[in-house]
Amino acid sequence: MFTKTYYSFSPPDEQVLVVAATEAIYSLPVNNIVRIQALSNYSKIYLTNKRIITVAKVLFWFEQQNCMHSFIRVHRTHLINKKFVQQYLCINNTAGFVYLTNGEKIGVSRRKKPVLKKAFLQSTGNYA
Repeated sequence: MFTKTYYSFSPPDEQVLVVAATEAIYSLPVNNIVRIQALSNYSKIYLTNKRIITVAKVLFWFEQQNCMHSFIRVHRTHLINKKFVQQYLCINNTAGFVYLTNGEKIGVSRRKKPVLKKAFLQSTGNYA
């Protein structure tokens, strides 16, 4: 029985995340990852080309990777790439929502709100 295996190689100066899924081992450029969603002991990686890759990793594993410094955890189920944040909407000084450049709306927990606000202001150059 044969299985399909695809390999992709990125330029050496580009940060990549190497993950193994059931069908292949992927070398994903970090700049192409929009967000990562936790599903129990699995995670779904959402890419800029609308592709979704499911891997057997928890969000904590992704947070520990050296190449993931441009990501921020906004909820117990979501890790988002700061590069794709378009707007942060706070509702009545409690939790809020992050709107991504691809049109997705992600909930932000109350405890993650200050961290997200600080990261968002720093990335836009406003330090208020």
